Amino acid sequence: MVIYKDLHNKLNLDNIIAFIVGILLGLGILISGFAKRRTIVGFFTFNADWNPTLIVIFGTAISLNFLFNKCIIFKRKRPIYNSKFELMHFRVIDKKLVFGSIFYGLVIFKSFYKIIKL
Repeated sequence: MVIYKDLHNKLNLDNIIAFIVGILLGLGILISGFAKRRTIVGFFTFNADWNPTLIVIFGTAISLNFLFNKCIIFKRKRPIYNSKFELMHFRVIDKKLVFGSIFYGLVIFKSFYKIIKL
């Protein structure tokens, strides 16, 4: 019963952290203007009306995440609420990964192409 109780507490903590991160992500999207259709369509329209502001948003988010992880998180011996860091060590690039990525890219491109045509 002790193992179940510990697992139950860990799942609750995971859900609480996921909820807080989701709220922060949503606020960031709203503040940055990423939720505006005009911004998205302007970014994916490659003509004279191209809007490159999302590159700044992506670049800022990626660089802050990189710096936060390198300078703060991975200098710790272990995570705050877990016994060890759980990093993915799978590095094989196979046909399934390549074709899945191509398919995903085509589906996203097709859906944005329909939005742009509207």
